[in-house]
Amino acid sequence: GDMRKSHIIDASIRAQMIRMRVTNEGEMMPYFQYELKVGFDHDESNLFLIWPMTVVHKITPDSPLYNVSASDLLKDKFEIVVILEGTVESTSMTTQARSSYLPS
Repeated sequence: GDMRKSHIIDASIRAQMIRMRVTNEGEMMPYFQYELKVGFDHDESNLFLIWPMTVVHKITPDSPLYNVSASDLLKDKFEIVVILEGTVESTSMTTQARSSYLPS
């Protein structure tokens, strides 16, 4: 997130899981977006990027990954998009970086 000479300040991170969802009424929603709660240390999403950090999603009963087994992960079709946003210190311009992760 901060591989540049100018630091990113007021950085935040979020993640979304995109997958098919079937409603209680049977309607199929092919690209439903689940917000994944991500954090580090104290489950906060604001980052101070002066050294590498590991950001995690804790799988709780509220997580869309809660009922997914390791073998199901390889068969399931979804994408996790992680978004890092912040302000470039030297220019005060907003910047955004996105990464995409597939089950494979």
